[in-house]
Amino acid sequence: MILTYFLRLLALSLASFFLVHLVLSLIVSLAAAQVVQVVDGMRPRMAANWLLAVRVFPAAAAMVAVAGLLIPSYLRFEPDAELERVGWAALGAALLGISILANSIARASGAIIRSWLYARHSERIPNLSKKAAVSLRSFAALIQDLSDVAAKRPGLVAQQEI
Repeated sequence: MILTYFLRLLALSLASFFLVHLVLSLIVSLAAAQVVQVVDGMRPRMAANWLLAVRVFPAAAAMVAVAGLLIPSYLRFEPDAELERVGWAALGAALLGISILANSIARASGAIIRSWLYARHSERIPNLSKKAAVSLRSFAALIQDLSDVAAKRPGLVAQQEI
């Protein structure tokens, strides 16, 4: 299939992203048990940061490889020949790269929506805490009243041992 210069660049970029992401994801999945053992003794926040970095590494490294290596070298060294063909395997890999990116966008959108709904739901909690604060103030006033009564009349308030 003959594509224009920039469509070939897009197809090769997506295909390269998919292949680099695939290889690095396989390496990360094979090393997952060892990574969990390494972060097991760390503080929880540091362990979570390390695990997040390991999880994001394949996509980030694939983006760096495409944006830092493939695109500049393609623009500099690839002639502007219109007759160069792109194979079906490269187009298939490009479609798989698009599917990875689309899946990432869908998951991120879902997380943003869930976060927004959680924040919207959490806005109602201060009303509950105000009621709880009123209840605590009422309880504190009751304790204060009981302690005043106990100070004035010691025999009136009985204490039961537990």
